Amino acid sequence: MGIAEREEPVDNAAFSNMATVVVLEDAIRCAERLGRQVDPHWRAIAAGMVVPRRGDVVISHDGYRKTEEKGATPDPLMGIWPFGFALEPQAEQATLRFYLDQADAYIGSPMLSALYGAWAARAGDRALALKLLDDGYARFESGRFSQILEYRPDRFPEQPRAGPFFANMGGFLSGLLLGFPRLEPSEGEPESWAKAPVVLPAGWQAIEIDRLWVRGRPMRLAARQGEFARLIPLEEPLP
Repeated sequence: MGIAEREEPVDNAAFSNMATVVVLEDAIRCAERLGRQVDPHWRAIAAGMVVPRRGDVVISHDGYRKTEEKGATPDPLMGIWPFGFALEPQAEQATLRFYLDQADAYIGSPMLSALYGAWAARAGDRALALKLLDDGYARFESGRFSQILEYRPDRFPEQPRAGPFFANMGGFLSGLLLGFPRLEPSEGEPESWAKAPVVLPAGWQAIEIDRLWVRGRPMRLAARQGEFARLIPLEEPLP
C-alpha cells in the first residue's frame, strides 16, 4: 500500500521499493563488515527493484495521477529523506519540486506534514522551508499546554483534537537533528556524517544543541547556514 492508505492497492509503491533497496544494501554492508556470506539474491533484488518514474520524477506508484485519492501524499520524499535512497541530483530535485508544489493539498494531515520544511530546505528554498515548517508543524499546536495535534484543526475540523501526537513531534525533531543539518548517520565516524552544506529556513542562522549522545559519547551539534554541520566532542569548545 505504501504510505497513503487508499481504498485500492497499487503496483510498485515507490516508498516500499525504495526502502527495500536501502535495507538490502545496509544488510549487505553489515554482512561484509562481519565477514559473513552475502546471499546473492540480496544484490539481485536490490539491483532489480522497480522505482516508478515519470521522466526524472519518482512517482508514488505505477499509473500514478495527481488527481487520484490521496494523490499529494509525498511518499517518494520519505524514500529520499529520512530513509536515504540515493537518486541522481537532478532526479532528487525534480522529485522534491514535484511534491513540494502539491504541499497545500496534503499539509494538515498527520505523519508527514512536519517534514515539509526539511524537504524544502533540501530543495534549496529557504523561504518555502520557513512557510512549510509553520504550515506543517507550528499550526498543529493547540490549547493551553501547546499540544501538537494529529490533524491540523483548520484543515480537518471534523477530526477529534487528539494529542500530543508523537509522530508529528518526532518529524519536527528529526528535521532539527538530521534534516536541516544534512546529517546521515552511518558506520563511519560521526564527524563524517555531514553530507551537504546546511540550508535553514529563512531568518534562521544556526541550529546548536549543547549535548547529544552519539555512540556513547557526549557531543555538540553546530549546524550553521551555508556551512557543513559539525558534531563536536563535548570537551572541545564550539567554533
